[in-house]
Amino acid sequence: MSNKVILMQQIRALIQLLEQGMSFRAIAAELRLSRQPVTLYAARLKSASCSLAELRQLPDAELAKIVYHAAPPDNLSDSQRRKDFNTRIDYFLTELKRTGVTRLLLWEEYRKECTDPYQYTQFCTLLKEASNTSKATMHLVHAPAAMMMVDFAGDKMNYVDRSTGEVISCPVLVVVLPFSKYTFVMALNKATTANIHDSEMLEELLDKKEDGGQRVYADSAYRSEALEEICRKKNIESNIHEKGYRNKPLTKRQKQRNKKKSKIRARVEHIFGFMTNTMNEMYLHYRNFVRNQAGIGLMNLTYNLFRLVQLKVALKK
Repeated sequence: MSNKVILMQQIRALIQLLEQGMSFRAIAAELRLSRQPVTLYAARLKSASCSLAELRQLPDAELAKIVYHAAPPDNLSDSQRRKDFNTRIDYFLTELKRTGVTRLLLWEEYRKECTDPYQYTQFCTLLKEASNTSKATMHLVHAPAAMMMVDFAGDKMNYVDRSTGEVISCPVLVVVLPFSKYTFVMALNKATTANIHDSEMLEELLDKKEDGGQRVYADSAYRSEALEEICRKKNIESNIHEKGYRNKPLTKRQKQRNKKKSKIRARVEHIFGFMTNTMNEMYLHYRNFVRNQAGIGLMNLTYNLFRLVQLKVALKK
């Protein structure tokens, strides 16, 4: 590079080699430098008012004044220009995330608004530095078989039912083991993504003829006029908890009805609570469906054994 600063020892060696009449190429090879700095400093030495022999006799301080250019004074206008640019950085980075916005468009807008703007190259350099600073990264270390990452892909997959011609959308399940990077992907026909509440799928669950005449129990999150109408059409007795609204709290009779329903719902909730808090078995780490199915069966069997012991203890009392 032509602006590379070389040492004073190299400057004095350069003077000696120039006195010997060596070419710039040979001097560069001798000093292990590129030709550009050799050419630059040789030109500065030859432009001096004294000869090479006299230059060689000068002390380092005097020789430095000839070969090294003094540092330019601080540019106050550039400092003000940088402050103005820094106030716009957040806006630039936000706009770059939008579709169709480029650095050239931002620079042209910046040039129109600023009285003393940076040129395009410097503008891109400063913008890149700011972007790298705002993008914090962290390296995570994973242990084998310690974690499984589960999520649904953003877009659904579609297929056509050949018998009906219906286009069916399926959420895509993605499972990754972070240590080994093993990945499992599966399109789920009868599944919904996590942003869909269970209450929206209740009608599909009550799709069998034998469901008629039975009771359905659920908490107040499932309560809606639409679901009540579905239960009436399917001849299902709704025991979904009633819920209060702003400026319309539950009456005493509604609270009593909810309490009565909770006694039945509690039997199911207690099972999940026992498995989660006592057995610590609500998360399975098996690698295929058959093993997970066996694990769930053993988990239920273990719960039944615990429950049997509890019942025997209660009977003895």
